[in-house]
Amino acid sequence: SCEEECASTKKQLESDIRDKHRQLDLLNNKISSTNDPMGVDSTINKYNAEYKQLQLQQLKQEKENMANKKAVADEIRKALEMAKKYEDAKRKQLSEMNAYIEKRKKECAKIELLDS
Repeated sequence: SCEEECASTKKQLESDIRDKHRQLDLLNNKISSTNDPMGVDSTINKYNAEYKQLQLQQLKQEKENMANKKAVADEIRKALEMAKKYEDAKRKQLSEMNAYIEKRKKECAKIELLDS
């Protein structure tokens, strides 16, 4: 009906007016900040200080990350060296066992020859 259409249009217009008021307030704030050079300078100085602080924080974080990366790499390297030493020791032990078994086989073969 016409009344519903009018109510809907009225709500839409009121919403548009609120949006325009918000935009106008933002523009007025921007205009007033440009009219106050000291305010602009202080805002710039504030953001520059924040930027420098963030740069220092980033540098500190990068140093921490590099230290952690080095510590992890050193730990991995140490673990690999230990694994290599363990593997070498086991190979030597296995080689000694195989040599002992061969020696025993030869002794057994000699005994068998003597018994024949």
